[in-house]
Amino acid sequence: MSAGADTALAALVLGVVASILGIIAGCSANPYVGIAAGIVGVVALALLILWLIFCARNNCAIFNWARWIVIWILMIAPIVGIIVGIIGTPVCGIIATGILWGYWGLVLAILDIAGPKIGCPLSPPPFP
Repeated sequence: MSAGADTALAALVLGVVASILGIIAGCSANPYVGIAAGIVGVVALALLILWLIFCARNNCAIFNWARWIVIWILMIAPIVGIIVGIIGTPVCGIIATGILWGYWGLVLAILDIAGPKIGCPLSPPPFP
């Protein structure tokens, strides 16, 4: 994998970790886990922005794959919320969906704004 792909993958994985920590913090009212979620989320966004600035310009295929992964995460967010609501409480399900839509919606907005600026056309996911 190229350095650009590694950075994009690290940003996405850290975003998933931040989302999971955020859901745990929201459902357990644990402020320490919430702080950890915030720190990991900021690091993930910083990596994403650094990747967009320095690496994504010449990697439109990787850019679009990263964007598609974010779109798929947004599509499964309500399913995750339903599962969390069944396992935990309905309020936890709402919190989980809100965290996922909020964080990953922000990531998608950043990618959608950056794509045309770095010369990468925004293309729809190959499936579904």
